Amino acid sequence: MLLPAVRRGLTPDARARLRWLALAAALALVPVLSSFASARLLLIPALAGHAVLAAIILDALTRAREALARAGIAVLLLAAHFGLATAWGMIELRDIAEVNRRTTAAALAMQVDDARVAGQRLVVLTANDPSTLLYPPLVRHFAGAPLPRAWWVLSLAPHPHRLHRIAVDAFELEVEGGAMLRGGAEQLLRRSDRLPALGSTTALGGLTITIGAVDAEGFPTRVRYTFDCSLEDGSLVFLLVARRGIIRYPVGPVGSTVTIPPGALPLELGTAP
Repeated sequence: MLLPAVRRGLTPDARARLRWLALAAALALVPVLSSFASARLLLIPALAGHAVLAAIILDALTRAREALARAGIAVLLLAAHFGLATAWGMIELRDIAEVNRRTTAAALAMQVDDARVAGQRLVVLTANDPSTLLYPPLVRHFAGAPLPRAWWVLSLAPHPHRLHRIAVDAFELEVEGGAMLRGGAEQLLRRSDRLPALGSTTALGGLTITIGAVDAEGFPTRVRYTFDCSLEDGSLVFLLVARRGIIRYPVGPVGSTVTIPPGALPLELGTAP
């Protein structure tokens, strides 16, 4: 889209080079189209983008006939690249490091018994994002703790849930004011055009998942989870990712209903969830 802006100011050879770079950038996007937007995935396309932006800058300097206009362009570029870009980059790196530090601390402080965890299934009722969906058991293992027998995350929906204990070995999660599988992280694992049908089941070897209700677009709103033992069995540990860490969460007796909050990044360790 930017190439026409500089077409008149480029030599035929430069135009050809930029066209090939733009084509290469477009092709480099193809392998990552199914993923979520990420600066890391756009590194190769950005190389061509930088060349196009450089051509626009040179074209602007060429068209600016007065020295004052050229100086103004130079000042704006310096402010953007050495001022704003540096400040934004430092803020982003600081935030990433802080989130990583706190989520790592939460994983290491997870309320599990390392002497038993290798034989236990850790069931996370609600999580927040990929950092709490995938990595906590791996972070712990890297620090020397054993891996759990299983790590099951039941919902990433960013809404409160109602947990209905319907049997000795089963409960239902119902999303309040939303549905499961709508978020970007969720759709990395299950595309919106491949949603599980109402009444369908999935077996994970010790856990059977049944879709109990869906919304008008087919996204699950109520899901039943049936385990191969009583929920009080020592092989099951129920967890919640809260702002004060990855904490144990009681499921209550048969017939009970409790409201649980959506998963949250564990950024306030030591405070209420």
